Amino acid sequence: MANTDRTCPSCAGLVTQGEEFCPTCGEWLGIEGGVESEEFGLSAESMDDEATTAPPASYASAQEAQSTRCPLCGTDNPPNNRHCEQCGARLQTGQLPVAPQPMIQTTAAMRTALIAGGLLVAVVVIAFVVNALRGEDTPEVTDTTLTSTTVPASAEVVINDVTCSAEYPTAHPCGNLIDGTEADWNAPVPAAGETLTITMEFVNPTAISFVVIENLAEGERFRRNYRPRAVRLSTSDVSTPFSKTLDDLPGPLTPIDFRTQGSVSLTIEIVSTFPSESIGEGEDVQPGFEDLSIAEITVYGTPAG
Repeated sequence: MANTDRTCPSCAGLVTQGEEFCPTCGEWLGIEGGVESEEFGLSAESMDDEATTAPPASYASAQEAQSTRCPLCGTDNPPNNRHCEQCGARLQTGQLPVAPQPMIQTTAAMRTALIAGGLLVAVVVIAFVVNALRGEDTPEVTDTTLTSTTVPASAEVVINDVTCSAEYPTAHPCGNLIDGTEADWNAPVPAAGETLTITMEFVNPTAISFVVIENLAEGERFRRNYRPRAVRLSTSDVSTPFSKTLDDLPGPLTPIDFRTQGSVSLTIEIVSTFPSESIGEGEDVQPGFEDLSIAEITVYGTPAG
């Protein structure tokens, strides 16, 4: 039988005998040359041969599974055909598979940050491993706490002299403020708008840390005397005085945080006071004193320089 294969004029694909449409592009070509079909007679011998050489059923089913059935005319086509050999319909009509979108879209900046973070983690891990391997060579940690030999702690400042702008020099002199005893200092209450001044001279230049003013102990004397309320502190090396309002409580008051660099003296001005109180009732009432009383004043600091 003569070979009647031909070439598709549209895509130059191979079109075999009996195909009206190009299996590659689907172009309709018609039946060329009016080829007549040949008739073959079947003899008993040839039928036996055919039965002997017929492919097994499993092979046939495999071939059918690999073929592509035309959705339009039902013709089975080779799996590689893109168009039906019988009617030219397109065989592969489904959408092409699309790759799934990534869950996280990273930018260049994000990638750089991730890389930097990974490098940092790697460096930390390596350092940890190295320190673990060299643990036996690690020097003992020494106590680096500063002691009084390196940074002296604040201590009571030695005062050479103290003077007061008002006092009872015989009964309660100004020196009672720094003598460290239970003897208190009494002075007349200053008139309204006036201040009472206490000046202390240091033996050596001092960096002041804080000042503690101590009132009388709890009892009638505490209540019947005037107590300091608002005070103002100044020194030779501080240009702006420091003001503080004190609590009306017996005993040592909260330390006054007053820091200087190298003071040779300290001046404390009592600007206002808490009033004295009367004790008792009726004929047993005891009026308050017209005196200002302070038990002790202590200055804390370190030698200057």
